[in-house]
Amino acid sequence: MCIALLRWHRMRQNDQRAKAGEKWKGSDYVFTTRTGSPVEPRNVYRSFTRVAASAGLRVIRLHDARHGCATLLTAAGVAPRVVMEILGHSQISIMMDVYTHVVQDTQREAISHMDRLLKRRPGRSDCRNESQRAPPEPGGALWHPCRLGRSRSMAPARLIGVRKRPEK
Repeated sequence: MCIALLRWHRMRQNDQRAKAGEKWKGSDYVFTTRTGSPVEPRNVYRSFTRVAASAGLRVIRLHDARHGCATLLTAAGVAPRVVMEILGHSQISIMMDVYTHVVQDTQREAISHMDRLLKRRPGRSDCRNESQRAPPEPGGALWHPCRLGRSRSMAPARLIGVRKRPEK
């Protein structure tokens, strides 16, 4: 799709070059004015806000679109290195630390995934005394917030309910 759009843009630019005649200022830029000069950033932003408003979108800074792009691609599961190259960064850490943001749905999905791993059931997390602590269910997770005291280790095996093998 991008290549087709760039080809269309080149044809349009060739038409502009022909119309401009001697006024055409040749440059190596892909996007130019009608006379071949580099596009002024404020004009790009003006066009961007006009398109956003006509689409019924909230107007944002053009730079914020980079953050949105990185966040959406990362949330969609695109590899960080690919996102880094799309944005033109040289370090993954900058792209991940500065440009990507946690999408609330992704955060909820991660929490739900952790709940499934722990086989935790709603209403079981506020146990205050021994009588409220339910015994482990057959095949259920050993982990339960009430069974894991503040001073006990939160080793991964305890957290995901891995049972120790019986000693022979």
